[in-house]
Amino acid sequence: MKKNLTKLFAILLAVALITACGQTTDTKAEAKKESVETKQSTETTETKEVEKEEAKEEEVTNQSYPVSIKTFDYERNHVEMVFDKTPEKVITVGTNSVENMIALGLEDKIIVAMGVKAEKILPKYKDAFNKIPQVSKEILSREDTLMLQPDLVLGWYSTFADKRLGDVPFWNERDVKTYMAYNSACAREDDADYVTANYIEREYLDILNIGKMFNVQDKAEAIVNEMKAKVEKGKSYAKISDPKKVVVIEDEGNVFRVYGEDTIGGQIAAELGANLVAKTRKEKKSAEELIDLNPDIVFSVHFGATSTSLNDKNCLDFFENNPALKNIEAYKTGALVPTDLSLVYSPGVRLLESYDFFIEKLYPEFKEQSSYYPIELDTYNSLREPITLTIEKAPEKVYVACQNNIEIMLRLGLEDKIAACYGLDGEIAEDLKGVFETVNYLEKGLPKEDVIAMEPDCIIGWSSLFSDKRLGSTDYWHEKGTNTYMALNSACRPRGTVQKVEDEMQDILNIGKIFNVQDKAQQLVKEIEVEIEKVQKYTEGKEKVEIAVLEDESDSYRVYGANTLGGDVAVHAGAKLKVGSEGSSNISAEDLVAANPEAIFMVWYEGFLSPEEVVESITKNPAFASLDAVKNDKVFPLNLTNIYCSGLRTKDGVWEFAKKLYPELYQ
Repeated sequence: MKKNLTKLFAILLAVALITACGQTTDTKAEAKKESVETKQSTETTETKEVEKEEAKEEEVTNQSYPVSIKTFDYERNHVEMVFDKTPEKVITVGTNSVENMIALGLEDKIIVAMGVKAEKILPKYKDAFNKIPQVSKEILSREDTLMLQPDLVLGWYSTFADKRLGDVPFWNERDVKTYMAYNSACAREDDADYVTANYIEREYLDILNIGKMFNVQDKAEAIVNEMKAKVEKGKSYAKISDPKKVVVIEDEGNVFRVYGEDTIGGQIAAELGANLVAKTRKEKKSAEELIDLNPDIVFSVHFGATSTSLNDKNCLDFFENNPALKNIEAYKTGALVPTDLSLVYSPGVRLLESYDFFIEKLYPEFKEQSSYYPIELDTYNSLREPITLTIEKAPEKVYVACQNNIEIMLRLGLEDKIAACYGLDGEIAEDLKGVFETVNYLEKGLPKEDVIAMEPDCIIGWSSLFSDKRLGSTDYWHEKGTNTYMALNSACRPRGTVQKVEDEMQDILNIGKIFNVQDKAQQLVKEIEVEIEKVQKYTEGKEKVEIAVLEDESDSYRVYGANTLGGDVAVHAGAKLKVGSEGSSNISAEDLVAANPEAIFMVWYEGFLSPEEVVESITKNPAFASLDAVKNDKVFPLNLTNIYCSGLRTKDGVWEFAKKLYPELYQ
């Protein structure tokens, strides 16, 4: 019985296991089926989405067509070329055509680039150029070109001559579109209403037209806008530079071909501010005429570095072959510029390089500046804390306060950068009066609101200018994008900072750094250093004259001691401070009598006492009758402008002390 029960249990267990396995298999099958169905559904959805996007793109593309482009045939007749779709098999002829396509990201549309040498392609386009399936230095025959089955030929006017590819109708009849670069001699003089008479605008139109053909107008417009920005850059340089007489010529043996204002090359130079003295291509010039024109710069056109006829090495040989030409100003100064034809004839997108090339040669003084900025400048904020400003470019609209800063700006030749200035303590330096007449000088400082309205890009002044009562904090202006600079000795640094002559020289150097005129700034500093060295060399080994530098404050005397600029100027001028050698506390009349300095310098300034009055305040005061300085007639007036934030006048301060103490040095 037990045995039979065991068998029955085993049978039931087996049935249960089989059922369970069957259920597991069914579940897995159903899950797999569900997974496959889900995957198929997802893939179907994704496929539909892709197809939908492609359809949308195709719809957008189709909406851009047809487009009509103005071009010409070889007879120079006007031809309206209608494009119903994007060209896919393009033949380019010439460097400008292939570079235009590459610049617009269309190199994959080119099946062959003809009439172009790989070494002539701009480096930035080399990688894309190397992907073009076929490249030929020569122009293929009409038959070979037909076999390629192009749908567009981009070239020059000469491309469609009978001896080359043949006239435009031949290609159009075979459903091949054509386009000629406008500056390749296809447009007549009376075509101004059709394609514009402006040669630079024609280059822009070539790029924009290709953009329309291929529905990449945004890229084309971006390139043209970049070119226009280059022109504005050149014009801005021209405004602040001396006019330069220029010729753009090509040596033809006995005469010179002229690239005048009626050529793309001449127009590029003129547009950037050059004074073209050979103005038209219709008049070739002889050597004698070139001498009479006497240009400051000669751009001599050649056909490339590898040309066997006219290259960058021999295109200026005419100067050596004709000694009379050596009298031309351009020869004397070395302003003789080999100029590749590709920069001045149908340049296409290379117009960017043309602009850079001419700007560099016309305005070499700005080449360094373009790579100079941004710079970092160490200065201080309104809280007397050191800060570092980043200056992105030379300021163009500067609000300037106080005599030292105004005179530094003028001496550095930066008068055209001054939007407004104020704060003279006295007359402007004699040799600056002429240029000072050209700036906008205000009798008093502007309120904050008016300065805001002026929109300056830099403010230069003393620390007091950036108080709440005046222009507000430096942080306020920095947040507005306006840089600031405070004279170092105008109390912008932490209290107790010792003032030095070197700080005044650093102000000059810093302003020179801001405007990238360091050479001029260093020369001005050198003049101060030379004056100091002259005095120190003379007084070396001699006993120094003991002095006091004072300012009458009615009940006591302010001392310009060793920790002030006035005291430091005196020391640099060969003096020894009898009063104030340890500091600058005010002293009484009794203290002065006790000190009994050999010489006394009394400070004066406009609106206070006159030079005579400050001297008489000592010499005519009975209390000081015993002073050696009074007895020996050694009481002198001292202009505050020369010893407080003195800037360029630091040299005058040294001279003022030294001349009184060591008059024999200046005899």
